[in-house]
Amino acid sequence: MSAEPAPVSTTHRLPPPGPARSAALKLAAIAYATDLLAVIAFAAIGRRSHDEQGGIGLTFEVAAPFLIGVTVGWAIFRMWQQPLWSNRAIGMWITTIVVGMALRRLVFDRGIAPSFVIVATIFLAIFLLGWRLLAQRLKQQR
Repeated sequence: MSAEPAPVSTTHRLPPPGPARSAALKLAAIAYATDLLAVIAFAAIGRRSHDEQGGIGLTFEVAAPFLIGVTVGWAIFRMWQQPLWSNRAIGMWITTIVVGMALRRLVFDRGIAPSFVIVATIFLAIFLLGWRLLAQRLKQQR
């Protein structure tokens, strides 16, 4: 006896080729770039608040584990299908923190003091989720 395959949900998939798909992909690209810029801002503000010297290269070095975390979160939660506010965004944010902290400690050989984890979690919540909430509100007002 063979089991019937489960129906495939068409909810939150990209539209078929055409203008709607182009618009959806453009929105996803903008959202991804915004998330990456949020992480770079996090690293730059953190470095500045600690009076760390060095150029943009060191800022990217500090940001790198979290940039990777954002990318992993985007892949796991397929954020391109629903790049604005959703439960996926919360999952992506949590993934960014977990992957970023693990890479920061294990690969980049940097500290993860509890105070840093707390500040990073709050800052990245505000920056990765905050702009989505604002965008969702603006979208609803239209």
